[in-house]
Amino acid sequence: MKIETLTNAVLKETLHKTQLDNGLDILVWPKRGFNKKLAVCSTWFGSVNNLFTDPANGQTLRIPDGIAHFLEHKLFETADGDVFDEFARLGASPNASTSFTTTQYFFTCTDRFTESLTTLLDFVQTPYFTPPAVEKERGIIEQEISMYDDSPDWQLFFRLLGALFENHPVRIDIAGTAETIKAIDVPILKKVYDTFYHPSNMVVFVAGDLDPKQVMEQVAENFERRNYTDRPPVERLFPEEGEAAHVGSVVNRMTVSRPKVLVGFKDLVTANGDPHALLKRELTTSLILDMLMGKSSALYSKLYEKGVIDESFSSSFTAEADHGYTMIGGETDEPDRLVEAVTDCLARAAADGFDAATLERKKRKQMGRFLRNFNSPDTGGNVFLHYFHRKQDVFRLLDELNSIQVDDLSARLSIHFDTGRMATSTLLPVEGEAHAE
Repeated sequence: MKIETLTNAVLKETLHKTQLDNGLDILVWPKRGFNKKLAVCSTWFGSVNNLFTDPANGQTLRIPDGIAHFLEHKLFETADGDVFDEFARLGASPNASTSFTTTQYFFTCTDRFTESLTTLLDFVQTPYFTPPAVEKERGIIEQEISMYDDSPDWQLFFRLLGALFENHPVRIDIAGTAETIKAIDVPILKKVYDTFYHPSNMVVFVAGDLDPKQVMEQVAENFERRNYTDRPPVERLFPEEGEAAHVGSVVNRMTVSRPKVLVGFKDLVTANGDPHALLKRELTTSLILDMLMGKSSALYSKLYEKGVIDESFSSSFTAEADHGYTMIGGETDEPDRLVEAVTDCLARAAADGFDAATLERKKRKQMGRFLRNFNSPDTGGNVFLHYFHRKQDVFRLLDELNSIQVDDLSARLSIHFDTGRMATSTLLPVEGEAHAE
């Protein structure tokens, strides 16, 4: 087994990595002196991957919305019962999550790590699907979907994505709908599992005070004895999507005590782009948002003092290989005034440019925030996996951040924060039907 050791002098961290013949990537992050240990089994398969070329026969396959999340639920059930019971016996705390792009199964523990890791690897690689169990799970997920239907923040978020994107599946709820999950059955679950849960599409990440070689050997033995066959990568397909926002605004009414509004900007990213160019785009956009919309910005101070916003006001940028978006907003009694203030702030920045000294302060702030992530296995593990799945070197992040200049900010602002790419989602505290303008 060839093990590559990566180090970063600034972070003072080391990452050990290897790749098995079956394509599985194994990452081990030693955290000497830490009692807590983390293990993650992650597959590059999320809710947006509902259209792909089947590597088994080359045919295009469209799968039901919500199946990635459905599959996450189902894997915790084994022929011997619920795997949560086994983790409880071992004293480990397990969980899982499905995002737009990945599905992750993980646990944390302080003792009996080796046994817990075996349990994680075994249940992720041993699907157990029966028609009665699938039908039972459908009812559970329908209740979960209903719960999110009643969540104001969740609805505000997805209605904005629906306003920004006309065709891209990021506009669809991760869990799907009560209607789409009706099409999920045992054969389609098996097909999706066999396609996306192949080692070549997965990574195992481990963090803690552990011996990297021993961990890698344990993972390798577990995967290699299952005799996976080689197969080509999955080709993910996405519908054509225009540069402009789908609709200008959406308004919804729910039982909330105060209006909420989100301003969004659509970003189009090509799937075959340079991953480090994508990283720079992410860092540049985050710096713009911090400088213009952060809690120390002139806009924030002005709107907070006037009572237009409160502590819920925030901004963020999401960058993936096939989609991206900025979101700005929070609770406010004056949604229209807040939207106008945000757009005016961006227009002034486009006209006046950015201050170099302020940029340097914000870069140092971002560096400090990034470094703090590595104070625990959990947060650091999320960072490593986030960038690994996007084929980016996390140890290059600080260099990329340092390279950003005011001209980069101005160029990015003019492209991304175009009003033609903008949409708003507003939630008002009166029941009624949503409408688009």
